[in-house]
Amino acid sequence: MNWLVGLMFITVVGSAIVVLPDLADIIDTAIPTLPEGSLIYALGLIGGVGGSITMASYGYWLQENKWDGPSFIKAVRFDSAIAYIVTAIFTISLLILGAALLYGTDTTISGEQGLVSFASILGNELNPTFRWMFLLGFWSASFTSLLGVWNGVSYLFADFIRIVKKQTIPKEKLSETKAYRFYVLWLTFPPMLLHFIGKPVGLIIAYGALGALFMPFLSITLLYLLNSKKYIPLTEDRNGLISNFILTISIILFAVLAVNELIKLF
Repeated sequence: MNWLVGLMFITVVGSAIVVLPDLADIIDTAIPTLPEGSLIYALGLIGGVGGSITMASYGYWLQENKWDGPSFIKAVRFDSAIAYIVTAIFTISLLILGAALLYGTDTTISGEQGLVSFASILGNELNPTFRWMFLLGFWSASFTSLLGVWNGVSYLFADFIRIVKKQTIPKEKLSETKAYRFYVLWLTFPPMLLHFIGKPVGLIIAYGALGALFMPFLSITLLYLLNSKKYIPLTEDRNGLISNFILTISIILFAVLAVNELIKLF
């Protein structure tokens, strides 16, 4: 996954840097706006990119890496910060590429074919090499997501089974259990059936939007755990004012969005 993330970062961000000088005339497009009726899509993006339920898998990766105890708190915070910074730069790079190559051309792209068309435009504008670089980078981005879900969510399911059945399986052995292997297969093959019912874009967006609802739940849980004397005895290891403020804003934001959507429904 590290190699694929590196490849994704170099190819896509590299392409964005090359087209960056062409953005001087359209810098005003950088002002963020949400078109009417697009809130569910925005929630889907948040749920699919930065706030999916897969975040709950992070603890198992810390376990694999043997990051245990208060001495690793700074390392975990640094690791998380780097992950979100890389994600943000990658996303901004895609926006730059889109603005530089599509803005003012009346060209729209959608679906996997649109992605190939966009890569072709990039190759025509710059160099055919960039077409393959972009496609390779985007494949890396997609495949790292698949690997993360296969590995992380299967851990969640295996741990759930361990707790429900009250099994005495060491946490470091979860990936060797039948429950873990079953869920890897479950994540792999049944979703392929969706291919035969067309392009379930609506289903994907709905999944992402539901995933975004995980964010306020996570924020509330973190506010409690990371300020608890019971779980974090040392004051310096607990959340600071800035972290608590950001978590509170996250809860308020998603609560307002949820209420707004419910009002529209009823």
